[in-house]
Amino acid sequence: MRIDDVEFSEWVKICFAYFDSHSRQRFSFVNFYIIISTALLYSISFIRGENPIYWIVIIAHIFELVITFIFWRLECRSKFLIDNSERVLKNIEKSFFTDQASRDEFSLYSHEEGETGKQKNNRCCWVRHPVTYRECFNLLFLCIAAYSIGVIIVVSCHLTCTF
Repeated sequence: MRIDDVEFSEWVKICFAYFDSHSRQRFSFVNFYIIISTALLYSISFIRGENPIYWIVIIAHIFELVITFIFWRLECRSKFLIDNSERVLKNIEKSFFTDQASRDEFSLYSHEEGETGKQKNNRCCWVRHPVTYRECFNLLFLCIAAYSIGVIIVVSCHLTCTF
């Protein structure tokens, strides 16, 4: 199928549906990851508290690291697909408006990108500038991975000291 075969409004609908689908998928992945990680970390704390079988704790945290890596890679792929659809929607937006004044006033994707860049440049501290979902998700993955690595190290040290 070529763009000539589809009306412009239909093409915009197709592109936005693609964007919407991958955006929803991205949040579903992250929500699913949070649920799995919470359940796993809770079960690990239960195992550690009731009957300290330390090798199970180590295996569970290694499993948590594997899950974190898998979901991080899925997030990277979703981000790529979303960026691709945003690029297409920005190009559609640019071709839709004939004059620069209308483009600046009514564009959604291009205008937001420029304004976010200005806000980031005007802020002196990372904590105060607007962050992207990617930055937040990467911080989440990093915190859980660091926690799991820390527990593996502590439990391994405990096991080597008791023998």
